[in-house]
Amino acid sequence: MKKDMHSIFSEFKTPEARFPITVIEQTGANCGIFAAAMAISALTGQTKSETKELANEIELTAKNMGLSTIGEIFDAEAFSHILNYFFTNQNNRYSCNLLAKTIDFDSVETLKQLLEKANEHGVKILLPYYAKNAKPIFPDEKDMTEDGKVGPEKMSHTHWAVVHLLNEQGPNPQMNSTRASFSDARVELLEGRKRLRNKQYNLAHIYASNNALGDTFSWTDYLKENPNNEAELSISNKAAAANIREIYKDQTNEPPKLLQKTNLREKLILIGQK
Repeated sequence: MKKDMHSIFSEFKTPEARFPITVIEQTGANCGIFAAAMAISALTGQTKSETKELANEIELTAKNMGLSTIGEIFDAEAFSHILNYFFTNQNNRYSCNLLAKTIDFDSVETLKQLLEKANEHGVKILLPYYAKNAKPIFPDEKDMTEDGKVGPEKMSHTHWAVVHLLNEQGPNPQMNSTRASFSDARVELLEGRKRLRNKQYNLAHIYASNNALGDTFSWTDYLKENPNNEAELSISNKAAAANIREIYKDQTNEPPKLLQKTNLREKLILIGQK
């Protein structure tokens, strides 16, 4: 479905100054929150230490709102709600005129158009994708449905990054992207694991990686792979688990798996000045 780009970006104001993205290392299962802090730092000119403090404050806000337990973000709509609440909270010094919007996209071409317009307007894009150790996982052909889309029923790996198009002269966020066809477009992912530095990805592959995100996240599988993570205590604790929305037991498995519904596939977050 064709998107009205003018309408999508009409609420954003092109910033007078643009700052480089400060990459900071996440401290747990909070990649989305740390990616948001990096995007905000590029709009407000925060130092590295200020960007880390910003990430911690956003995470605390998400937890206080009951929308995250250990920093995880599995709902793109809720993520915008968290950020906009944070931006308008007069108790924090980052309540400058920033706006977050959740946008749907259903093709590589639409994703490229959004990235191009974001570059033009000085808007940053947060993108969730299916990942292993921060690296995008591309679905095998056997996993594809007849319409070319993918969506495993359950997943235990997902990641968030700030994504932008690269131009012919390299990754300069202050320059507009090349008008190459979407099949040739290259992107850079800036994320909190710091494992993708100086790497370029084909935009079609990144779209496929986002499209591979499942409808549920398996905390059971995640905890098996991260036995020393603070999640083991937080999620296993009944009171903490109650703060995770849409938790249910999968009756088809033995033993039952602890699952959480997700809302990430074909969605991204725009963050910019308003």
